Amino acid sequence: MKYFFDFRVLRLPLPFIFDFLDMNIRFNFIYIILLLNGLFSYSFAQETLYFSDTEKQFNKGIVLFNENNFSAARRSFQQFMNTNCGDNEKCIEAEYYVAVCHMELDHPQAELLITDFTQKYPVHPYAIKAYKVLGSHYFEKGDYQKALDAFNKDPYFDFYDDQDIKIAYQAAYSNFDQGNYKEANKLFQVLKKGTHPYATKSSYYSGFIEYEEGDYETAEVDLEKAANDPDTRDAAYNLLPLVYYKLGKVDKMLQMVAEAKANNIHLPADALLFAGKVHYGKKNYPQADIYFSEYLKEVPLLAVDRITSYQIGNTKYNIGDKRDALPFLSNAADYTEKDELAQVAAYDLGVVALSTGDKDKAMIGFEQAHLMDFDMKIKELSSYNFCKILFDLELYAQVPRACDYFLAYFPNSEMVDEINNLMNVSYVNSGDYSKAIKILERKSSLTEAEQKAYQEAAYNKAVELANDNNESEAVVMLRKSQRYPINQDLLSASNFWLGEAYSALGVYDTAALYYKRVPENSEMYLSTLYGIGYVQYADEEYEAAINNLTNYINNGRTTEPRPKVIEAIVRRADCYFGLTKYEVANRSYDMAISYGAKEKVYINYQKAQILRAKGMKTDAYRSYKSVASADVNSPFAPLSLYHAAGLLQEEYKFEEAVKEYSLVIDKYKQSAVFLPSVKNRALCYATLGNLSAAEEDYKYLIDDDPTSEYADNAIRALQDLNNGAYAVTGLEQYKQKFKEANPESNATLVDDYNKAMKPYLEKDYSNAIYSLTNFITNIPSSKYSDDIYFALGVSYKFQGQFAQSIEAFHNVQHMPSKEKALLYVGDLEIQEKKYNEAINTYNNLEKIATRKAMLWAVYNGLMEAHFAEKDYEASKAYANKIIDQKIKRYELKAYLYLAKVDLENKNFSSALTSFNGIAAKASSSIGAEAQYLEGDVLRQIALQNQQGINENSTVTEKENLKKEFEESTQALLLVQKNFASYADWTSKAYLLIAENYISIDDLFNAKATLESVRDYTTVPGDKQLAIQRLMELQEIKLQKSAVVAPSN
Repeated sequence: MKYFFDFRVLRLPLPFIFDFLDMNIRFNFIYIILLLNGLFSYSFAQETLYFSDTEKQFNKGIVLFNENNFSAARRSFQQFMNTNCGDNEKCIEAEYYVAVCHMELDHPQAELLITDFTQKYPVHPYAIKAYKVLGSHYFEKGDYQKALDAFNKDPYFDFYDDQDIKIAYQAAYSNFDQGNYKEANKLFQVLKKGTHPYATKSSYYSGFIEYEEGDYETAEVDLEKAANDPDTRDAAYNLLPLVYYKLGKVDKMLQMVAEAKANNIHLPADALLFAGKVHYGKKNYPQADIYFSEYLKEVPLLAVDRITSYQIGNTKYNIGDKRDALPFLSNAADYTEKDELAQVAAYDLGVVALSTGDKDKAMIGFEQAHLMDFDMKIKELSSYNFCKILFDLELYAQVPRACDYFLAYFPNSEMVDEINNLMNVSYVNSGDYSKAIKILERKSSLTEAEQKAYQEAAYNKAVELANDNNESEAVVMLRKSQRYPINQDLLSASNFWLGEAYSALGVYDTAALYYKRVPENSEMYLSTLYGIGYVQYADEEYEAAINNLTNYINNGRTTEPRPKVIEAIVRRADCYFGLTKYEVANRSYDMAISYGAKEKVYINYQKAQILRAKGMKTDAYRSYKSVASADVNSPFAPLSLYHAAGLLQEEYKFEEAVKEYSLVIDKYKQSAVFLPSVKNRALCYATLGNLSAAEEDYKYLIDDDPTSEYADNAIRALQDLNNGAYAVTGLEQYKQKFKEANPESNATLVDDYNKAMKPYLEKDYSNAIYSLTNFITNIPSSKYSDDIYFALGVSYKFQGQFAQSIEAFHNVQHMPSKEKALLYVGDLEIQEKKYNEAINTYNNLEKIATRKAMLWAVYNGLMEAHFAEKDYEASKAYANKIIDQKIKRYELKAYLYLAKVDLENKNFSSALTSFNGIAAKASSSIGAEAQYLEGDVLRQIALQNQQGINENSTVTEKENLKKEFEESTQALLLVQKNFASYADWTSKAYLLIAENYISIDDLFNAKATLESVRDYTTVPGDKQLAIQRLMELQEIKLQKSAVVAPSN
């Protein structure tokens, strides 16, 4: 809306008035106006002498209105209207005054009365007044848009009327508030030239608008005028320093800022900022810091622009507050589209952080700077320092890549020799042995130092794989380590571990070959005696095994782990048993018990076997029954019952034998002696003349597996029964069933079986699936079915077809393959997160397991599955079982799960202690997980404590919280340092490190960490998480940098 100004008598547009006033007759014009006003006043005074009573009533209302007695005035005007309404002009005026009185009295109907008046008399002069009154009313209520709507009904103002001046100011301010600076400034420009109360205010607002529009010189004049008025001084002092700064009058600006601070005048953040920048430019860093610090009290760090952040960081550094400089340099370096400032700030961040001893932040700073090419000298220094810090932090797995980058860009640098040395040492010390080996294998030839590094990396990787129970891959790495036999101690160690690996794989002859290569002067020789003794025992070379085991026991009695010595004593007793030296065997078993052997059930079973072998059948029977009752869940319980039944059968006590065999059949259907018990019970029934019971048992053997040796025996027995006086029901059907399952051409079956298994044995699993499936289609049931289904299950597993693998393993029906198949099933079900199914599978396996190693694997699986199902007490029970039985293979893992249970129960202190201890002991994935969880616990503690931090918390409390997050970060960095080859845990650790940085508002380091995960992780899921979090980080930064805009 364009505004015009009313000079009472001459209602002329403002431009015309200004032209007129500029003429030489200005004085005469003013004189005429005053003269006319005097004449009008005299005329009015004369008229009042002759007012009627009615008019007196009206005039009384005017007097009361002018005295601000609005309640009485309203009554007077209302009485006038009640008696004089008609064509009387004053009735309209009275109606106007009534509405205004209501408004002044803040009556709810006031707005409606004013609006009705303007609509009723739209062209009446008082309608114009009504609009102004309405606008002023809205203005006082702070509803500036409605005020403007009213003022714009008549955009004329009388600048000789105090009330109109006030209204004009209100109109100007309403436009200003609504952002209509152009229209507001038209009015402020006129108002600032008067001597009324609104003049200096108008000067201030004119100056504000001129500052916003960049007219700093005019703004300076107007604001200096406003600064001389106490009412507008503080507001003017808020803007003038900014104007002086823009005009380059920095000394004048500093003077005004100092005056404002001395007079306790609150300055805007920008004034403080500019004062800081001026002192920074003068290198007056202590003074710059004072103003920057004042500025930061009002503006959060993340809302500070990057140039200012760099200046503040540099200021902090120059006054010695190096640690305080870091977040500002981080903020300056944080830029999506990299630029010169980002490189310089990142390099300075590295330098300053290094000077404070904060190598983690220094590493990130140098890493970011060395990736930019704006200043190649900075790039070279950053690359060099990045390599050095990675090495100092013992992050050896990352050093070779950083060194390669340096050498690619700066092959002629004077620091090349030092970088090459760092790289070679890092190969040896790297925890990521796979990566080190891959890098070295890409080289066409290796120096002796690199050959030594290769030998050590391959050996360490093999040990790592062995600790993870991956013996087959460990063998590959151990043999690689022997390509370069530089270190003879490592060569001896690799021979020992090759023996261990082949022993675990059941390839005993090869294991013995490698054990024998370990020289007597090796520190591993004593353990080698045990290893070679065990494989000789397994290969039934009992004499040789006894010699080696005896040497181990005698020499290791005080130095070797006691459980291992006891194991050697038991195995030596087994060897004596195998040589039928029963007395010596018995003494050896007793010796094992005296040493505290935990395998008492097995030992007592063996002692019962000795009694039987010596013909002491009564004592043997009692011993078997004792073993069976000692632990009904032991795999030796069904074996003992079976042998006890056999003794009764040998003594022709067939009825008692039937009872013993029935115990096995009823309780231990999954055991290896189940089918032999059915066969022998059938024979006892037949001997006793209970032919129908014998028939039932024989038929069961054929129905269970018509290809088994027991089925062959059963069909013959049924035919014998039928040839006697007893008629076997459905004999022909069983004969046909047996014949179909056992074709006459056994040679052809063997050939088909060998062809089907060939791809599997060659580890060509894709073709194996085809050949094995084809065999099953053509021959659904044969004596090879278990082998075929087991091989098929393994083939599907290696092809990643886990559901098909589980189905194939479930088709394996007989021992010993059945227990191995069930273990695969349980492990796959855990992998597929089918934990309840895994629990059922392991429970079934526990009932039929015949080997200790199988039972240990069951305990391990149940511990994992119950934990995943959040049945922490059950998981804890199996963990304790593993620990109590000293099952070394799973012992550390059991301790890990106990700690994880503590973590789930929020028992942070106990969990933290346990994770720390496990990480120190384990060099496997167990150690990596424990180290990660240690960092996780520390973060959870920090998050818990963060809930108690608020704006009233002390600086010390906030600093302590920050240190808690930093402790978590340090623990997580140890995952990369000590367990670099476990990519899944290292990338998870870095993701959590990024969250720690976010928690302390260090978004630069958070971003750099997430970018590192995005660019280098080999775990697809973690890469996607990093990408997603980087996108979210932008929003987090916006939220944390939000500043409330100042009001007008």
